[in-house]
Amino acid sequence: MASDSRGLTALPFLTGERSPGWRGDAKAAVAGMSLATTAPQILRALVEAVAYRLAAVHDLLAPVASPGHAVIASGGALGHSRVFTQVLADALGVPIELLPGTEASSRGTVLLALGALGRPAPQPEPSGSLVRPDPAVATSTPPHELARVACTTALWGPAYLERIGSIDSCASRSAVTTRVFR
Repeated sequence: MASDSRGLTALPFLTGERSPGWRGDAKAAVAGMSLATTAPQILRALVEAVAYRLAAVHDLLAPVASPGHAVIASGGALGHSRVFTQVLADALGVPIELLPGTEASSRGTVLLALGALGRPAPQPEPSGSLVRPDPAVATSTPPHELARVACTTALWGPAYLERIGSIDSCASRSAVTTRVFR
């Protein structure tokens, strides 16, 4: 389905905004609801908004990452929801290796520290499951451009844009709309 095909646009800032905007005062919103909107549609809009937010961060980090780098993920939300993991792979447009552990960030920090100290790395963790993007939902529109669309619509209005800054700032900070709803 086309972007925002269910008419929902979500900003998933239930606890403020995290990287890269770091705005604790940002608020969540779901626009485009009607009496016909279902709870699963709202949930899907929020899940996709989180995934697009992570994809926007990935887009910002990709230029400084190694060419052909792997995306390795872990954690409770991804580990317990195959749907969320698939939506994230679709938003990123790259495969995600989902590790069985919950502390990939801590492990990565230790590996960087060991490398800086010239110490050998520990044995690699067992491979996780690989979740590939679904070609049926691929989009050529980068996440930051989808964010720009969400930010510039009348749904958020001048007051919201004034609060978070410029449209460019919004595009680099906000999550975006539903792209696919199965």
